[in-house]
Amino acid sequence: MVHHVDATSFAAMDQLAQTTAQTFADPVESRAAFAQSAGENAASIWGQLVGGAFRSDASGTAGGYYGLHTGYIFDTDVNADRGWVAGLQAGRVSAPQIRFVCATQVFLPMRMTL
Repeated sequence: MVHHVDATSFAAMDQLAQTTAQTFADPVESRAAFAQSAGENAASIWGQLVGGAFRSDASGTAGGYYGLHTGYIFDTDVNADRGWVAGLQAGRVSAPQIRFVCATQVFLPMRMTL
C-alpha cells in the first residue's frame, strides 16, 4: 500500500489556521489595550468585521494556493475587568492544480477577565 502525502494541502490548511487565528487575535488585543489605556470602567458593546485573503505561489514540493476568510467579532464589557468576546469566521482555501478545496468555520466564545 502506498500513501501519498500532498504538501500543498498541508501548507494551505496551516496558512488558513494561522491567518484565521491572527485575524481574531489582533482586533481583540487592540480593543483590550484601548479600553485599558482609556480607563474605561463602564459597560460597553463593540463589534468588528474581520477577514482577509492570502496567496502562496508554488514552492518546493508544495503547489500554489489561495484563501479567503470573513467573520465578525462581538465584545461586551461589564466593566474594565470583565467581559465576553465571541467570534464567528468562515474561510476557504483552494489549490486549483490539485483540485483541493478546504472550508472552515470557527466559533470562538471566550470570557475575559483582565
